[in-house]
Amino acid sequence: MRNEREFQIAHGYQPKPKQSICDYVRNTPKPDPKKILFKVFPILTWLPLYDIRKFLLADIVAGLIVGVMKVSQGLAYAQLAGQHPVYGLYTCLFPPLPYALFASSKHLSFGSFATSDIMIGAFIETLVPSPNGTTTNNSSMTEIGWEAVYDERILYVTVITFLCGCFLVFIAVFKLGFLARLFSQPLQRGFIFAVVCYLYVSQSITLLGISIVKNTGPLSFFKDIYAIFEKLTKLDGNEQITLLYTIIVSVVSIIFLFSAKMVNNKFKHKFPLNIPFPGELLLLIVATVVSEFTELYNIVSVIGNVPQGLPYPKVPDLSRTPNVIGDSVAITVVGMTVALSLGTNFADKGKYPLDSTQEIQAVGFSNLFGSFFSCLPAFGAMSRSCVQFESGGKSQFVGWFSSIFIIVILFAGPVLNSTPSACLSAMVVVSVANLLLHIRDLKTLWVSQKLDCTVWIITCVGTLLTSITLGLAIGVCAALLSNIVKISFPKPHELHLISNTGIYKRAGLYDKKGQLTNHVIVLSLDAPISFLNAAKLSRDMQKVCGIDAVKERQKNSEQVPVHSKSDGENENSRSESSIPSSSNADVTNDSSDVTSVLKPHQTEFIVLDCSGINFVDSVGVTELKKIIIDFERIGINILLAACSESFLQTFVATGYDEILAISYVSIDDAVQFTKSHTQVQNVSAIEIEPSDNEI
Repeated sequence: MRNEREFQIAHGYQPKPKQSICDYVRNTPKPDPKKILFKVFPILTWLPLYDIRKFLLADIVAGLIVGVMKVSQGLAYAQLAGQHPVYGLYTCLFPPLPYALFASSKHLSFGSFATSDIMIGAFIETLVPSPNGTTTNNSSMTEIGWEAVYDERILYVTVITFLCGCFLVFIAVFKLGFLARLFSQPLQRGFIFAVVCYLYVSQSITLLGISIVKNTGPLSFFKDIYAIFEKLTKLDGNEQITLLYTIIVSVVSIIFLFSAKMVNNKFKHKFPLNIPFPGELLLLIVATVVSEFTELYNIVSVIGNVPQGLPYPKVPDLSRTPNVIGDSVAITVVGMTVALSLGTNFADKGKYPLDSTQEIQAVGFSNLFGSFFSCLPAFGAMSRSCVQFESGGKSQFVGWFSSIFIIVILFAGPVLNSTPSACLSAMVVVSVANLLLHIRDLKTLWVSQKLDCTVWIITCVGTLLTSITLGLAIGVCAALLSNIVKISFPKPHELHLISNTGIYKRAGLYDKKGQLTNHVIVLSLDAPISFLNAAKLSRDMQKVCGIDAVKERQKNSEQVPVHSKSDGENENSRSESSIPSSSNADVTNDSSDVTSVLKPHQTEFIVLDCSGINFVDSVGVTELKKIIIDFERIGINILLAACSESFLQTFVATGYDEILAISYVSIDDAVQFTKSHTQVQNVSAIEIEPSDNEI
C-alpha cells in the first residue's frame, strides 16, 4: 500500500537523465563501414548461407512460375496506365534486378502494380490524350498515331518512376516510414475498392471493343459510364461487328480464366511442385494463334507492334516534373504502404525478420534504376507474391530467374502482335475480382467501429466523385479526423472489483463482483489527456459518478461562511471543505442516461485508473490538477493508480512532483489506502494558479 513516492524511495528509483544534443552526438558510436555495407546490401548477409542444393531448384521453379504471371500481368497492367503493353514487360524485367540486392523480403514479387498503373492511367489522358480522344483500337486508329502517343506518354511515366524512387530513398534515409501509418486499413480497402471500380469501367471499353471520349476531373467515373452506354446506342455496321466479335473473345476469356482460377484454388496442392495451372499463359498462346490463323486481328483490337529485344537506357526528362509531382507523391505513398504490408505478412509466414526501412530503400533504388529503362512504377503484387510463396521460393533470386524468362519473351516479342487486347483486359478484371469483396468490410466495421466504417465510405465515395489522387487525400483527411474525434470524446467508465480476484473490470459486465466501501468509486480512462479532451474530462467524470462539483461547491459555500484572510495567513492555503453529510440535498445529474450506484454525499474517494493514459500534454496537466482541486473542495479526494512512467514524468518535469503522493502502483493499493482512511484532508497538496473565473 505504497504511493509512487514511497515506492521509488524504497526501490532506489533513478530517473534517466536528459541528454543534450551535444551529448547525444558525442555518445553516438562511430559508424562501422562494414556494418553499413551489410545493411545497404542485405545480399551480403544471406548469400554466404545460401544452400545451392536445397534452394536453387526451388528458386528456378518459382521464378519460372512467377515469370509466366509477370508476362500476362505486365502486358495487361500496362494498358491500365495507358501505355504500350511492352512497357509492362520492361517493368517486370528491370526493377527486380536491383531489388534482389537491396531487399530483405524473400517473397515479395516485384514488378507491375495494378493500383499505381490505374492511378497513372487516370491522369495521363489529361496530359497526352488518345488520338481523336479514343481508346486503343487498331481497327480505327493508325499505328503511327498511337506510336507517337505512347512515345510521349512514356516520357511522363519515366519521370513519375524516377520521382517515386527519389521519394522512397528520401523516406528511407530519414526514417519516415511511419507516414505509412496514416493509411489505416479501412482507408486502404475503401480506396482500393474505388480504384477497382475505375478499373472495371476502363477495361469494359476494351472488353466491348468500342471507343469513347475519355473524361477527366470530378465525376469522370460516372461520365465515362454514361459515355459507354451512349456509344453503344450509336454504333454503325462495322462497329457492331467489332462489338460482337470482341464480346465473344472477352466472355470466352473471362470464363476460361475463372475456371482456371477455380481449378488452382481447389487442386493447387495436388499439382507437382505446387505449380499452378498457367491459365493466363495458355490463354495468350491460344488467343494469339487463333487471331493469327483466322485473321481476327483485322476485326478486333490487338496489341500491335511489340519491339524485339531490350531497350537502351535513357535519362528521364525531368523538365516534366511539375506536371506529375503531385501524382508521384500519391503513387509513392500507396505503393510503399502496400509493399510494407505485403512484406510484413510474408515475413511472418516465412518466420524471418523484415527491415521496413531497408525495404523502402530497396523499392526506391529499384524504381530509380527502372526509370532509365522506360519502366512504370514498380511495387509488390499480392497475387504474384502468394504464388511465389506457395510455389516454394526460397530467396530473392526468384526475381532474377523470372526476369530471365521475360528476356526470352521479349526476344520473341513479335509473336504477340496479334494477341487480342480483350484477352489482356479479361486477365485484369479476373485478377482483381476478389478486391470487390472488400465491400463486405462495411458490415463488420459498422458493428465493431462505426468511425472506421465512415472512413471506408468517405474514402470510396470521395474517390469515385472526384479523382483517384484527390480521393486518396480525402481519405487521409477522414482518417485523421476520425482519430481526432476518438481522442476528443473519451468515455470514463466505472470499474467494479471481481470477487476473489483483486481484479477490476468495467461495471455491468460481470455478475460476480466484490464489495467496495460506499465511499470509493473506481474510474478508468482509456485515452490520452490533451488539449482536445481536457476540458471535457471533468464533466464526464462527474456524470459517471453522479456528482456536480459546481453545485456541491455552491452548497458548501452557502453552508460554511467565508471569512476574509488575515495578512499573515498563507495565500496558498485552501479552505478545507467538509465531506457532505447525509443531510445535504441530493445532487441532480444532468445526464439522464447515466445512473450512479453511489450517492454524491457518500463518496470520499475517486480512484482513477491511469493505465490507459499513455500521453498527457501541458493542457492535460493543468486540467487534471484543476479536477483534483475541484473535487477536493467538496470533500472528495482523487487518487491515481497504475500511472505510466511518462505520465508521472510529465508532471514532475513541470514542477508538480507532489503528484507522486497521490499516485499508487496499482488500483488495489489505492483502494487499500481508502479503506484505512475514512477521511483524508488535502491528500493531494497540489497548488495551481486560480483561473480567471475563480478570481
